[in-house]
Amino acid sequence: MSSINVKCEGIEKTIANLKKFAVVKREACKTILKEEGFKIETDAKAMCPVKTGRLRASISTNWAGSGKNRGRTGSKAEANDGVGQPGGPDGLVVVVGTNVEYGPSVEFGHVAASKQGEGGFMGIGIGVGTVVGGRPFLTPAYLSHEGELEKRLAAVVKEDVK
Repeated sequence: MSSINVKCEGIEKTIANLKKFAVVKREACKTILKEEGFKIETDAKAMCPVKTGRLRASISTNWAGSGKNRGRTGSKAEANDGVGQPGGPDGLVVVVGTNVEYGPSVEFGHVAASKQGEGGFMGIGIGVGTVVGGRPFLTPAYLSHEGELEKRLAAVVKEDVK
């Protein structure tokens, strides 16, 4: 049986460059996700309807591995209001949101139901199960940045690393 010996010079350097490539790309993506998250947060706060200011104050940005363990709820706005730390790869999962209990009702509306009174049902002026209101603030904030986020991430993936 015959054999062929191949000598690869510089393979260690190539492997090191591949590792560097992955680290550089990953860090660039983390930075972009965080930057865009903070832009979305800013826009969501600007679009958020205000009655007491608690909902607006609770809108925050958090990412996997941030060490920010937020997420408590209560009657008054507190320093730890906001979204909790998401799971997933460090820095590659970014969440913008609120932990205020009525946040989803403001964003998407709520279902109004009639109440049972002593004399039967007491209507509240609308039919049972009717979705009321909804003043979206998070969804339009995200949608206004979605294209830019995609472009920036695509540019990083295509970019040469030196």
